[in-house]
Amino acid sequence: LSLYRTPRLSFPQSLSMLALGSLRTPLPSHTRPLSTTTTTTITSASNTMPPPLRLESFKNIPTLKPSETHKATVVFLHGLGDSGHGWRDILRNVQSRFASVKFLFPSASNRPVTLNGGLEMPAWYDIADLGEDRSSQDCAGIEQTRDDVIQLIESELALGIPSNKILLGGFAQGGAVALYTGYTYNKPLAGIAALSSYLPKPEDVLANMAVENEGTELFMAHGIRDPVVDFNWGKKSFAKLKTYGVPGKFHSYKNLEHALGDDELVDFAEFMTSKFGGAHSFPFARL
Repeated sequence: LSLYRTPRLSFPQSLSMLALGSLRTPLPSHTRPLSTTTTTTITSASNTMPPPLRLESFKNIPTLKPSETHKATVVFLHGLGDSGHGWRDILRNVQSRFASVKFLFPSASNRPVTLNGGLEMPAWYDIADLGEDRSSQDCAGIEQTRDDVIQLIESELALGIPSNKILLGGFAQGGAVALYTGYTYNKPLAGIAALSSYLPKPEDVLANMAVENEGTELFMAHGIRDPVVDFNWGKKSFAKLKTYGVPGKFHSYKNLEHALGDDELVDFAEFMTSKFGGAHSFPFARL
């Protein structure tokens, strides 16, 4: 069994189901070549109180509030063409097992997407195509998105939540942002999760790897039959991060396409338990 979510997209018919960055049912899921010698220098986040959130879409974020005292936070980023609202519903059962953990599901702003014929859609950065290996794609806009996500994390710090009690994750394009942001952020996180995803701009991540997070555990999960983000590219991304010194585990699911499956939810809940404790049961029995 797998869960899916169908985003509200404006894709041309020929691309409609292949180009999705996130799916709810079968549930909810860049453009110039990157020089091998040129990388982007990423500016470290400020230690001062964060300014007001820049994005309008970040000012009324779908949230799952803890039932007990707030002690930890999960920031989860949706895929291309989607929004945070559906993912709040999808992960509600998981969050209910963690009484002290708040979940935040921010939504990306609309931007022109090359893959979508230049039409605007919710996207964390531009995607040129669905090639098997996207490491050379420019991912225009990803640096600004990184800054926005860090600003959101800093707003949690301002509430008194330590950075090592914040888990950053996402699905598809959102998972790519989680990897790019998490491993270049200069405060230690609890963990990083990337579902059906890949490592964008690997040279930039290596050049800007934050010592505070190079040891932060990674949870990666991917369906072997994924037609949108190639399974082998996800696996290669994990292997690349391992060469950077990142610890973690890559989970694969043989009958899963570009979607979130029940076994994957159990594995993600177990990963959360290893970071936060508190879960006494999981939302689905393992198949």
